[in-house]
Amino acid sequence: MRRTTDKYHLLRIFCQVVDKQSFTEAAKYLQVPSSSVSKAVSQLEAELDQTLLYRTTRSMALTDAGNIYYKQGRRLLSDWQALDNQIKELTGAPKGLLRITTPVVLGQNLLSKIALDFMLAHPQIELDIILSNKVMDLIEDDIDVAFRTWTKLSDSALYKTDMLQMRLVMVASPGYLQEWGTPSKIEDLKNHQLIMFKSGTDMRNHWGFIDSQIKLRGKMYSNNTFVLMEAALRGVGIANIYSHFADSLIASGQLVEVLSDEIQSTSTVSALYRQHRRTSAKLDCFLTFVQQALKAGNV
Repeated sequence: MRRTTDKYHLLRIFCQVVDKQSFTEAAKYLQVPSSSVSKAVSQLEAELDQTLLYRTTRSMALTDAGNIYYKQGRRLLSDWQALDNQIKELTGAPKGLLRITTPVVLGQNLLSKIALDFMLAHPQIELDIILSNKVMDLIEDDIDVAFRTWTKLSDSALYKTDMLQMRLVMVASPGYLQEWGTPSKIEDLKNHQLIMFKSGTDMRNHWGFIDSQIKLRGKMYSNNTFVLMEAALRGVGIANIYSHFADSLIASGQLVEVLSDEIQSTSTVSALYRQHRRTSAKLDCFLTFVQQALKAGNV
């Protein structure tokens, strides 16, 4: 009887070679001889009757078939690990690694504190926190939880839990308002110095007013909320930022809210994840902790 090939073993070695871009480094990581790694890749190619890697003495590159096999294979390995973790978590306290991504400002100002409190409360769970404004793919990038801020979220096969509602507020320093005056209606903003958010090449000249489509021009643009907030504090102009970041500065008198009667669109902070919460104790434990912290206002 012909022995069945261990495709999981071969796939794991192949993916490590691609990840490390080296047969030698993959062998070190897997703690096996380099000859075993080379033999495993060759065996996999023979099984598939396809060349997966172009090899030279100095470099390697994926073929079209290799690229497809690597991407799909990485997903299979991730799913296999998730299955293992799910079974192991059926007994005992939640444990293991969670990979989390969040936009930079949201992570710095809000979620980092919650994550640190979570680790102190649950030392058996490890966190890998990635702060990035890039929209990462949960499967390809092996992400367990992605926090996203949105006004309208596109349809997705991912699970979602809404965590927080945030509204935009227009703020300026008392010194700026003393010099330039306080706007009494939206049209007055055309005569003011405006500090505006910029995402890539998108300069958001339309602030989120529900009842007005007025087009505005900024004096200053930035893709970082804290830069906008610091500019407002220094008297550069009027900024339009989320209330969660501005409330304490308004309460202390360092910033003043203007045009507070104008209704702007709100944004939702949501957690997106690949598997249902009930199938992963560590995932459910973390999301529950975040929900409770936000509800209690302990951030």
